[in-house]
Amino acid sequence: MLAAEDSLIKVWREHAVTSLEAAKAALRRFYPAWISLLDGHLYAMNATSLWLWDAQMSGQDFETRTFRGANIFTIFARNLYRIPAADNAGFFRAQFLIEHSIYGEHPEPPFTDATRRNHELQSLYRAVDMSNLEDLWQYELRIQSPEDMRPRLLSFRVTVSAIAVDGKPFGYVWVCKPTSDTYSIIRKKYKEIFRKRRRGSYVKYLLNNGDDELALRVKEHDINHVQSFPEDEHFWREHLGPFLQRTEVQQRLGLDSLSAVNLLTNQHKLLAVPTQLGIQYPALQFMTEGQVDPTVSRVIEVLSSVVATPYTIASWLKAEQEELNGETPINWLSHAGDPERVIEAAKHTAADLDQ
Repeated sequence: MLAAEDSLIKVWREHAVTSLEAAKAALRRFYPAWISLLDGHLYAMNATSLWLWDAQMSGQDFETRTFRGANIFTIFARNLYRIPAADNAGFFRAQFLIEHSIYGEHPEPPFTDATRRNHELQSLYRAVDMSNLEDLWQYELRIQSPEDMRPRLLSFRVTVSAIAVDGKPFGYVWVCKPTSDTYSIIRKKYKEIFRKRRRGSYVKYLLNNGDDELALRVKEHDINHVQSFPEDEHFWREHLGPFLQRTEVQQRLGLDSLSAVNLLTNQHKLLAVPTQLGIQYPALQFMTEGQVDPTVSRVIEVLSSVVATPYTIASWLKAEQEELNGETPINWLSHAGDPERVIEAAKHTAADLDQ
C-alpha cells in the first residue's frame, strides 16, 4: 500500500513547482527526461530516455510495453547492473530517500527492495541517514551505455521538479542533462533517433486505463493536441513564437512579389516551415528593422543541407548551445554576441549531422 495521499502531497510541496507545459517542453529536448505521477508511476517519457533505460526496438520505434503502467523505481531496479555503486553514491541515496518519502515503511518499495536483496549493495542502504533530506532532488547519475559491447559510463546531472495542473499536485519531471563528457554522445543518439523516426511521437504516454483520473484527463488532451514530432504545431508555435504569412514577409522585406520570397527560401536565406495553414515563416529570424538577421540567414544556409525538416533549424536557433556559453543563438544575437561564434556552432552541428 502506498503512503496516504496527504503524505504524497506533503512530499510534493517540498519542491519548487513548475507547470505541466514546462515539464512537457523538457521532454521535447534532446536529453533523457520523463514525467511521473506522485507515486512514481510513469506518465510520459521521451525517446532518448527510453533508449537510456534500455527499451527494445520494434521496427523503427521503441517498444513501450514493459514501460506502460510501470513505476520509475521499478525501471531503476531493472537496471541496477548498469549503475556501478562506486560511482553513484548520490543516485542511490536519492532513490532510497525519495522512495521512503513516497512509500513509507511498508511494503518494501521496488528500488529499495532490489538493492537490499543485492549483497554488494546492502551497505549503501544501511549507510543512508533517512533524516537528512538535503540535496535530495538533484544528484549525479553514471550509467553504462545500453548499447556498447564494452562498458562505457554516461554521466548526467539529474534534477527532479514538482508539477502542478490547475493548481493541484500532479507529479514530477525528471530531467537528465548530460555532463560535458557525455554531451556529444547524447546529441548524436538524439539525431540518430530523429533520423530513424521522422514521423511519429518523440514523447510516449504510458498510463493504462484506470490510472489517476487527473492524469488520464491531461493525457487525453495531450494526445488530441500534441501528436507528433517534429510536425507538432501546438508545441512549435508555443516554442518558436509567432509565424508570418508569405504576404507579411513580402511587406516586411519590401519585396516586389511573392515569388521573390520563394526565391529567398529556395536559396536557403529565409526559413519557411510547413504548417496546417500552409507555408509560414518564424518571426524569430527577423530583426526589429524588418530584415532577416544576416547571421540567422547564414545559419539557415549551413544547416539546410543536413537536416530532415526546417523545424530542426528553428529548434536549433532556440536551443541552448554549449559553444555560446549555454545561451540560445537567438538570445546570443539579441545581446550583441559575436555572430561568428553562432556560425561556427552551426557548422559544428552540421558536421555532426552529416556523419
